[in-house]
Amino acid sequence: MAKSKLEDACIITPIRAARLCRLLTHLAGSPLTREAITKKLKIDQRSFYRDLDLLRSLAIDISSTDNKYHLDGTLDEALDKLPVPDPGLSIREALVLSKGTTAIHKKLRTQLETLIGTPRK
Repeated sequence: MAKSKLEDACIITPIRAARLCRLLTHLAGSPLTREAITKKLKIDQRSFYRDLDLLRSLAIDISSTDNKYHLDGTLDEALDKLPVPDPGLSIREALVLSKGTTAIHKKLRTQLETLIGTPRK
């Protein structure tokens, strides 16, 4: 049986999500060296490479030229691919949020249907 998109979802902690957002913001500006980035984010080299690998696994393009890193594309495009940490919603709360008519509401509704089947009215 194939995995659903929900099962393939990347789960990140709120602290890491905040750090990834800051990293993307820095990478969206002028190219920076690894040393400059790790200093700005107050992280070690290992954390930098782990975060870089995660972003690339999410199809967020980051280039490296002359030992400097830069975000390819826009910050908005990158943030669109970055998962949000689990907000800790109950199924009932998620059902309430899924009642809208936008594409985001439909996405949430589809994920809920995958989890619990068609919700009761």
